Amino acid sequence: MTDQRASLRTSSAREARPWRAVLKVEVVSIVLLYTAASWAGSPPQLTMHWAMEPWTSADTGVLETEVGTSGTLANFPEDGSEWSVGVLGRALVFDGVDRHVAHDAPLPRTEGTIGHWLRPTTATGTRIAIYESDFTGAASPDYNGFGSSGNALEIHTGIFDGDYYAVWQDGGPTEQREVRGGTVTADEWTHVAVTWRIPGEMKLYVNCVQVDSVAMDAAFDGRMPTEHFIGKPSQFGGRHWPGAIDEVKVWDREFTGDGVRRHFCPKLLPETDTVLAQTPTAGDRFGASVAMDGQWLLVRSPGASEVAWYRLLGATDPQYHSSRPSAFMPSTALNADLARPLDVSGALAATADLDGVDVFELSTTGPAQWNLATTLSVPDAENFGFAVAASGDRIAVGAPASDGGGAYVFERDQGGSDAWGATFADSPGGFSSDEFYGQLVDLDGDLLAVFRQSVSLTSTTDIVELYRRGEMGGVPGWAPEGNFFADGDSIISLAVRGDRVAAGIVDPSGDGKGRVVVRHRNQGGANGWGVEHNFIASDADAFDSLGANLTWLDDRTLAAVAIGTDRDHQAIYIFRVGGAFTKTQDTILVQKTFDPLTSIGASMGTSIAGRRGLVLAGAPFTGFSVVQPADEPAFSGRVHVFVSPVIFADGFESDP
Repeated sequence: MTDQRASLRTSSAREARPWRAVLKVEVVSIVLLYTAASWAGSPPQLTMHWAMEPWTSADTGVLETEVGTSGTLANFPEDGSEWSVGVLGRALVFDGVDRHVAHDAPLPRTEGTIGHWLRPTTATGTRIAIYESDFTGAASPDYNGFGSSGNALEIHTGIFDGDYYAVWQDGGPTEQREVRGGTVTADEWTHVAVTWRIPGEMKLYVNCVQVDSVAMDAAFDGRMPTEHFIGKPSQFGGRHWPGAIDEVKVWDREFTGDGVRRHFCPKLLPETDTVLAQTPTAGDRFGASVAMDGQWLLVRSPGASEVAWYRLLGATDPQYHSSRPSAFMPSTALNADLARPLDVSGALAATADLDGVDVFELSTTGPAQWNLATTLSVPDAENFGFAVAASGDRIAVGAPASDGGGAYVFERDQGGSDAWGATFADSPGGFSSDEFYGQLVDLDGDLLAVFRQSVSLTSTTDIVELYRRGEMGGVPGWAPEGNFFADGDSIISLAVRGDRVAAGIVDPSGDGKGRVVVRHRNQGGANGWGVEHNFIASDADAFDSLGANLTWLDDRTLAAVAIGTDRDHQAIYIFRVGGAFTKTQDTILVQKTFDPLTSIGASMGTSIAGRRGLVLAGAPFTGFSVVQPADEPAFSGRVHVFVSPVIFADGFESDP
């Protein structure tokens, strides 16, 4: 998004509107201080992360890394059979004979934490998961822990005759420390974490519960590692890892028990169902946009140029009802991932098409039918319909452009019975400092939020303007009520509900870390629109892109997508307002029904809609696989259905 926008900017200064110029000078300096502080270094640091995802056609034989260095796959068939559905995303399957991964990323020394999900195929014997040593090829000293020691560096995790196990040795026999415990169950996923501090303790956690500890009070030699493996030791056969490994993470900090739980053991709730297009077709990208209200779900398939209506049966089971054409195509100057060209509110639905925004109305008599009521349009408005929001009898439409853009609100019975006149229209034009005006819009009752971007020769600032609907001298209109700012190219989603507005903010500097900032109308005074909450993901990883998409489930509950560049972040977090300013959330919704080899990582959560405990997330880029079922051809797409029967039970950290 940053590169796309930057390429559209001119090198000449733009003349700002005088009243806006004053506002920028006074407010932006404050906001930049705030955003800089919020993105300041946040220890501890994730130093290694292997998400255990499949290689691509360009790097066969490589175990790709999200943080740290990539590894080299050794003795794997590389035909897809070594990948299976994991805890988050996919997992790598080891055969217990000779498959392993070699890399060159040394573990932290003074303190650190290793976390990984393990699914062994056996509970007996001695097996290695993560291994590091200074082995040089000599037959001795002994390098394999499990109660024996020599003059060596050796750090490893694994299983030891029915127990999970870890050893740390950095010198002679008196410098070896071991922890073991928990119960190994074959073919069952278990999270195993090891923390250490020198001087201090080494602790072993199984499913985030401490099972053993040992003092690390020795004067270790400080030997340098020469080899680093996943799934094998330096020597001796029979100790290769049998089974699957997922989500290997190494941090440079010794976590407390609470830190281990928060970073490694979220509660995972998989989808209850998936929805496919009535006739799945390659390239349709079903689920690129979704919207829901009451018992109606709308799903857009841009490749098929249509929007389909689904009716919820039993409150959670979407059944196909009908479809309508929708051939809207945004300019290539815009980030298509941000397009939201449809919405539904009560008995009205609005979908963007080539000639404008079609407004459909649900029939009040006879069988349920959605009939075209009107088509909204603004002559010469570029990208009209890129963002659409509906609330009651009002439709907000964004028409962003690289040299300005526009935003509009149309209302029923404005200009006559059943007429749809505009009560709000703002189009900055080509020579102001505004860009992409209307790229994001949202509407709830009398509250309207509109995104714009202010650009100068030295800075770029994202701005969200808030407007309130009212009567001014008997004439309907929208008055400015407030605004807020963030670093340029960081606000990527908006969701308005009642007297709150939530913004998804992703760090534009490159690490992709996301958060959701919730503002309340009267926070900081009447119409103050101060920050009420800062929502973050409990695992604290970089690259999560939390806030890529948002939806309010009710007046207090918000669902946020972490679509990320790390594939394990294809997840949805649920937060509730009230209580602490900063909140994390340890229960996440994750997809499980996907092709374990080739489903594209950054897809689930491209769009999101929901209400109360029901969440629907579009995944438009599923498929393109020789093993994909025939009813899901390449890039046909799907919508994942999540049902959280109990929201904010004791396990939710964000419960006030």
